Amino acid sequence: MKTSRSERFFVYTKGNMPAQLSNWAKDAGIEMRVPAAQATYFLYYSVNKLKLRWLGDKKFLPISAQTPGQKRVSSSNLLIKALGKRNRIIADLSAGLGVDALTIASTGRRVYCIERCPAVAMLLFDGISRCDPTLADLVELHFENSKFWLEQNSIKLDAIYIDTMFIGKKKSAKPSKQMQILRQLAGDDRDAELLINCALKQNVSRVIVKKYANAAACLERPVAQYRGKTIRFDVFKPGFNK
Repeated sequence: MKTSRSERFFVYTKGNMPAQLSNWAKDAGIEMRVPAAQATYFLYYSVNKLKLRWLGDKKFLPISAQTPGQKRVSSSNLLIKALGKRNRIIADLSAGLGVDALTIASTGRRVYCIERCPAVAMLLFDGISRCDPTLADLVELHFENSKFWLEQNSIKLDAIYIDTMFIGKKKSAKPSKQMQILRQLAGDDRDAELLINCALKQNVSRVIVKKYANAAACLERPVAQYRGKTIRFDVFKPGFNK
């Protein structure tokens, strides 16, 4: 995937990277730099996987993208239920480390992962490359701004998935350390509502939004909700399908 933007992006790295990863980063417009004195993180390759070391907390274990196990994803999984049986081509506009995207792909669906944070995109690319080839072939990663990708997209999508878990969390319940680090890298998703509005203008059967269970509703009332103890999936129908 080649970035369609003119600007360049960089990540801090230490040591050598596999050629496949280095070539992907170069094609995507991501430059690797040696960590500066004020850097808060760096990426390094160890024990056959890419890891991120957060320098602000020496006790914090490195982050890497986790590949799914062999266990079959249940049809009762809330995300899979929210997607619906007929929707087979999905865009995940907030891919992160790919947990949800790989869950979707594990059911045989085609998933386009969009991630705009360069360090997270590299971690995700490494995670996908470590998956079983049958699964990896179902996932396509784009290092891009999701709104820009949607506006330029020519792929016929069935559904769009957006994870808004960086917003709407009660202060009394602190997010996991890993999510805190990813939030610092990727930002607060302050443009989430703008992205959802853009998604609702697309020619898809549904838009699924992941939120904390107690988070306030966004936009109009969803046509369906799938609730767990801590999270929920709101399902919206684009305007042209109403």
